[in-house]
Amino acid sequence: MLRDYTGVKGYPYAGKANTGDGHRICMKAGADFWHMHGGAQYWLSLRNIENTRFVSTLYSFTVKQHGITVGVNGRRFYQDFDACSNFKKYALPDTDITRNVGYRHGITQFGGDMAHLPLPEKGWFVFDQAGLDAGACPEETSTDPVGDGWAVSADTLEELAKVIEVPEDELLKTVKQWNEFVDKGEDLAFYRPSDTLTGLNQPPYYAMLCVPALLNTDGGPVRNEKGEILDPFGQAIPGLYSAGEFGSIWGHLYQGGGNVGECGAFGRISARSALARS
Repeated sequence: MLRDYTGVKGYPYAGKANTGDGHRICMKAGADFWHMHGGAQYWLSLRNIENTRFVSTLYSFTVKQHGITVGVNGRRFYQDFDACSNFKKYALPDTDITRNVGYRHGITQFGGDMAHLPLPEKGWFVFDQAGLDAGACPEETSTDPVGDGWAVSADTLEELAKVIEVPEDELLKTVKQWNEFVDKGEDLAFYRPSDTLTGLNQPPYYAMLCVPALLNTDGGPVRNEKGEILDPFGQAIPGLYSAGEFGSIWGHLYQGGGNVGECGAFGRISARSALARS
């Protein structure tokens, strides 16, 4: 369902027992669905090389200023810098939202609008020794990321390309162009903030695996103001109710406090509706 409705195969930080059972139950009961593309999703988060653990639920998207992220084709893409705006200054209230850079729990400025972007299933966060020294891999995670299985390294970019299995010529061209942007003080490809332009010049070079991560989805059965689940014709399905981000009324406008508040508010509303019916 993640792939079908959001276009991305994601890895959840939390809620790993949420496997879509409620969605399938409501589908069988004939419910209508909405907001199936919405949620706190996605950004490319750092994982160990074996792809079994996240580096951190916090630092996974706040260290990208120390390098660049490339896809399996060895190229940067929009946006390789996905530091969450919640922790950065790139989306303050007095800034122009149509030019903001950085993810807001997955929602990103794209062409002047805010949208969920498709992401590749796999990417590589590439940095050099200076980047590592600056905190590309948080010390809380490891002081020896290669030895601890969080990163791979090589003395040259050509060797690193072989290790991470990306086209050597593309990676070299990408890094060359990136270093030119750094020298100019402006990312002319994807407009990364100037204070995140960190060159890749000091070997050895490192790469950490990145995968699309999510906190939760917001899609599910349509509910009305009574918490009743509706069929595709707007009629309530007798005895069936919902609450929280399971069919969230917020849609794609992810709200951390909104999700929590919606659980409490519609938990009470739906329970009262059910009690009134009985």
